Amino acid sequence: MMKEKGEKLKQIAKRYYSQKSVQRAIFETAKQREVVPLYFDNFGKRPDSIIYEGDIKSLIERGATSFHCSEERWNDPLKLAVGMSKKEMDDLRVGWDFLIDIDCKFIEYSKITAALLRDALYFHNIQTFGLKFSGGTGFHLCVASEAFPKKISNIELKNYFPDAARFMLEYLKRMIEKELASRIQEQDTINEISEKIRKSEKEIMIKNEFNPYSIVNLDAALISSRHLFRMPFSLNEKTSLASIVINANLVEKFNPRIAKPSDFISYKQFIKIPETQEGKELLIQSLDWKKKISQIPDYSDLDGKRIIEIKGKVTEDDFPPSIKKALLGMNKDGRKRCLFILLNFFRSIKMPDNEIEKTLKEWNSRNYKELSETYIQTQISWYKKQAQQGKVFPPPNYEHPFYKELDIFTSECNTYKNPLSYVSMRLRSKKRKTSKNI
Repeated sequence: MMKEKGEKLKQIAKRYYSQKSVQRAIFETAKQREVVPLYFDNFGKRPDSIIYEGDIKSLIERGATSFHCSEERWNDPLKLAVGMSKKEMDDLRVGWDFLIDIDCKFIEYSKITAALLRDALYFHNIQTFGLKFSGGTGFHLCVASEAFPKKISNIELKNYFPDAARFMLEYLKRMIEKELASRIQEQDTINEISEKIRKSEKEIMIKNEFNPYSIVNLDAALISSRHLFRMPFSLNEKTSLASIVINANLVEKFNPRIAKPSDFISYKQFIKIPETQEGKELLIQSLDWKKKISQIPDYSDLDGKRIIEIKGKVTEDDFPPSIKKALLGMNKDGRKRCLFILLNFFRSIKMPDNEIEKTLKEWNSRNYKELSETYIQTQISWYKKQAQQGKVFPPPNYEHPFYKELDIFTSECNTYKNPLSYVSMRLRSKKRKTSKNI
């Protein structure tokens, strides 16, 4: 039976892959990647790659039914080998794309997840990304390597794989978790969900709340070196459907029937190259979030610098010029990074909670576009909890690129290491003046 199904699919594949538009989609994606064909139920040799468009036709003639490629881009994929050291892999790697694999047995839940992740990318100012149907019951989202900065905290991003990609996925998972749980429950009751996935209701709950990831798999472990994903417009052996690229804004209305391999498939790009570094905001937010939950000190203390303790009442006159400039509001992207600096600063100078909320509300009203009140309150709540546990994070040192990127770098930034250094100096100066007057 399996043999008959395999032979039938190979015949469908020959006709389907003969289309120039399909070959173009596969060839365009294959550049600088490890590409491995699947012959119905057996993968081809590794490493392998597609150098010429004619290679696709040759593989089809040999019985290839689908094509799979790496998230990573390589200088020469054919130099890959089992047992390579991290340094050897880093030297060979030229970049990586951020690929999110939505794996769920029920496509309606997958569509909800894809829509929420799409909106989360939009929220972080990422407009250029690809979305495709897996050919089964899931979807793949992809943000191209060019959307991210080449370096972050003096680390070449190409060498920060898979960690940076995993951090971004974990951050996005937490961001959409509650809304995902809510929307799935709007569609089905907990009892219906548990029956669908054949698990007890207790197994799909965490602390008496529905865990959406008990049914939708967004596994960060799948983001790993040399991990392969199904290429765009490649066939799925289980369903005989094509992994077609779709309009992200129409995913809620997607019907798998349109993915049947036809004699005409129009070319659509999956790996979309942005004109600017749209992914920078998401990357920075994800790294900051990871540092928080992992209790890793902030950037300013990575090399063990002593955190300056502020003693005495701090007034607005004592704020360094960089903070005063930040409080005037952001006239371009960077509001979340600015909020990050301000919150760390206010907490470090022991500003009362009501003053923090009032100051940030006024600051937000001055921004070119206001952040949502929910987002700001969530950040404030997190810092409150940390303070209750005795944890206070200083603002980044002035050497950090945030200040120049946000256009709040001023002359005193070359004199002092940190905004708190400036405040400490001001308080000592005031104390000396008071002592002289006594």
